[in-house]
Amino acid sequence: QSAEQRELQSVFGTASVGWKSMLFLDVTARNDWASTLPSDNRSYFYPSVGVSYIFSEMLTRNNSLPSWLSFGKVRLSATKVGNDMPWGKTVVYNSINESGDVETNTIAPFTDLKPEESTAYEAGLDLRMFNNRVNFDMAFYKTNTKNQYFLVDNATGTGFSQYFINAGEVENTGVEI
Repeated sequence: QSAEQRELQSVFGTASVGWKSMLFLDVTARNDWASTLPSDNRSYFYPSVGVSYIFSEMLTRNNSLPSWLSFGKVRLSATKVGNDMPWGKTVVYNSINESGDVETNTIAPFTDLKPEESTAYEAGLDLRMFNNRVNFDMAFYKTNTKNQYFLVDNATGTGFSQYFINAGEVENTGVEI
């Protein structure tokens, strides 16, 4: 049997502001403290901001909304997300097998582990036309994720056969229609 204990404490805040039912700003902020990370890297912050502009509202107020357009909005957002790691990566733990013998851990403790981070940007357009009978929604996005953790073989003669590293950066970009 194993006993795993982990703790995640967070502080979160959000604010939303609208102006004349056509311009909106949403802001969030969160900070997490994760017990699965080393004390030097235990805290990680991730904010987000989003802006949307309903341009059809302005066109309606100016009496210049085309008859075919029911609704039109553009939006922009930027966000950062953090993620802690699984339990037991920062400390060496031995285990007891079924016959009661102690099995020594062969993976080095990950003492400088950093939280995984993803940063995303998105721009979009939402159109509703012909009395809301036809909808068109398009988004461009880009997401970068870094500090993933990997288990690699150890050839340094430290007594451990493997160790973890933070490495890599993955980028996803695309268009959704």
